Amino acid sequence: MYRTGIRPIVDGAEVDVPLAGFVAGQALRYNANGTVDTVAISTGIAGPGVSVVGDVVTWNDVTGTTVADGGVALANLVRMGGTPVVGRIAQWSSNSPPTIVNGTLLSTEVVGCTTASIAIGNLPVSSAANGSRIIDSGIVATNVVQGATRVLFNNYTMTGALADVPAMSCTLPAAGSYSIRLIPIYEVHSSGTLGFAFSFSGTTLFYRMGGRYQVTVTGSQSNFVQLTVNTSYTSFASITAAAGNFMMAELEAVIVTNTAGTLQLRCETSGDADLLGGSAFTVTRA
Repeated sequence: MYRTGIRPIVDGAEVDVPLAGFVAGQALRYNANGTVDTVAISTGIAGPGVSVVGDVVTWNDVTGTTVADGGVALANLVRMGGTPVVGRIAQWSSNSPPTIVNGTLLSTEVVGCTTASIAIGNLPVSSAANGSRIIDSGIVATNVVQGATRVLFNNYTMTGALADVPAMSCTLPAAGSYSIRLIPIYEVHSSGTLGFAFSFSGTTLFYRMGGRYQVTVTGSQSNFVQLTVNTSYTSFASITAAAGNFMMAELEAVIVTNTAGTLQLRCETSGDADLLGGSAFTVTRA
């Protein structure tokens, strides 16, 4: 005698389920009518079979039925702290776990270099009108003359001594040829000669200074007069100015040095004068 079905026990009672009711892939279930019938089994999402604990799961097909081991540990994913702000540069706030937050700068506030390479020690220059890009200038920083860009004095009184004016000085960074331009302004208190010179702390191969001056008295002004050209940096040209005059001089010099050193303006008067101020001490390396 053969059975035509199976007799599972449901709630203490045997229930007949015909064998013909089974379909491949189906399973038994207890339905709402109090009887057992069959139901299709969903295949669900299939895994890769082998995975690493803690790795991120990724889709392995376009149908959404299989997944794979992503190969990246969840602990290595970057977290975002706070709410992102459009245009802000992100910055790290933690490395364990790795976390980024909004930075303090906008992307428009960051300057980028547009050259493929730069030389260490060279100065950068702007390559965009809005200041957002820089390039390598090709100028070595050690070749730049370091000096005052603006000179302003408060009554530097000269009473006869040939003295260096500390504020009117600059550093010549290396041996070479330099041109110098300076426009000092004086107030003359007593008549006498007023002289100019430059002193250099290093050694020179060649030095030459020349210039001209203009004296103003009660709103009038005289013509510029060419000063005597000197071949030694220790000598100086002199002019005579009466008391009460304001005098402006244009001084130019060329110096060829063997070494680096400090270059200073020197002033002398046989009378009494105050150095009130002057323009930029401009030094250019040839």
